[in-house]
Amino acid sequence: MRYAERPEDTLVHQVARLSLARLYMRFQDCIQALEWLRQVRIDRTAGISQATVEYRMAECYLQMDRLAEARQLLQKLQDARRSTLGTDWGESVAEVARDALAALQGVESRWVSER
Repeated sequence: MRYAERPEDTLVHQVARLSLARLYMRFQDCIQALEWLRQVRIDRTAGISQATVEYRMAECYLQMDRLAEARQLLQKLQDARRSTLGTDWGESVAEVARDALAALQGVESRWVSER
């Protein structure tokens, strides 16, 4: 928390902000998670990739049932090149976004058919 709240913008600070966002997501506080994600500077060449931040934002939108916003980000991320979700997974953002978008479309299809 102490690194995340500092105004400096180094990789350590960005990782701290992303980590706090993920913790808030884990505890179902997506509003606070989105605030931390917005503070991660996504236009830097050295740091957290824009695709990673946007994927985490899409996860928050899904948890908050803001499906249109989630779909918009996931569609954009399907074409993410060489971006991964982190060294701990190494998963391609594009692949994960495609999977999440397919799952979202499946949920929406079931919801429409139940009405």
